[in-house]
Amino acid sequence: MTLLDITLIIPHQGESEDLHELCQAIAQLRGLPKEIIIIDSSKESSALNSSFVLFCEQNNIQLIVETYINLFPGHSRNIGISKASNEVLAFLDTKTLPSQNWLFDNFKLMLDSQSDVVMGLTIYMANSFKEKIVRSATFGSNPIQTIPGSIMRASVFSRVGLFIENTRAGEDGDWISRSQVHPLKLHGSLSPLLYTGLHNLKIIDLLSKWFRNYLYTSKLPFFKPHKDFYFYIFFLFSLFLAYNWNSVTTSWDQTSEFYIPNITKIIFASLSILYVLGRGFFLPLRKGVEIKFLLPFGIIPISIISLSIDLVKSCAFFSSKFFKLP
Repeated sequence: MTLLDITLIIPHQGESEDLHELCQAIAQLRGLPKEIIIIDSSKESSALNSSFVLFCEQNNIQLIVETYINLFPGHSRNIGISKASNEVLAFLDTKTLPSQNWLFDNFKLMLDSQSDVVMGLTIYMANSFKEKIVRSATFGSNPIQTIPGSIMRASVFSRVGLFIENTRAGEDGDWISRSQVHPLKLHGSLSPLLYTGLHNLKIIDLLSKWFRNYLYTSKLPFFKPHKDFYFYIFFLFSLFLAYNWNSVTTSWDQTSEFYIPNITKIIFASLSILYVLGRGFFLPLRKGVEIKFLLPFGIIPISIISLSIDLVKSCAFFSSKFFKLP
């Protein structure tokens, strides 16, 4: 088995089964990292599977497990970066499974192209109809640029900076945004990861996670919530105007040329149709969802899930403005 001059950094918090599955995938890699650093910030640290520990010993892989309590992902990654002994760093998360060629091919790409960063790509897996509906309403079928799956030189962090440590979500998007304003040589990954977190995910858990993530992400500089915020204000204003149109323009005089019968129902129906077409059809289509899944039946449940998510996002934006983050 080929050992590569790479340190693999894996943050982990209370997901021992997912970590075990990830370790199994790592053991199948065509090229192995010389060093693996796992930052375990679970409330109760869990022991690694003994077979994986033995695998690392047999292949001369330096396995380091650092235990902390309740660290956010950015903080965990920063600890891994500070303790790495190799110049090239790779990142994985639990629930992100690499292919056999992920590390070897992307490391070769970095060396051949003399790149600073090979940015990770992740495909969100969905098997059941419900999982496909959730994926269509959120991430879509196309690969998404992510920190998990990325390989980069450690020197990059002296230019871009480390990950933000005091946020539960959004630190990856913030770092990617900052990296784009620096003269770095970047390549996209040749081998996307497979994200398994949608498997058997309950809708209530999805909405809870969405609220938490946007509550934290909304405070980060790269994120511009006012665009969505203006959309919601416009939506509410339109409903208000629709409800009061006849009162404002004609004082409910039904003989006036400006009087529109059932104006509230008409405007509400028009906005609803536009929303369903936008969030339930065109946006998923843009994200790689096949049209045969959207039509004729998929568009409705996708729109319902999307509306629920948008309402949760609105609540998160409102909460972040008026309440201190937990």
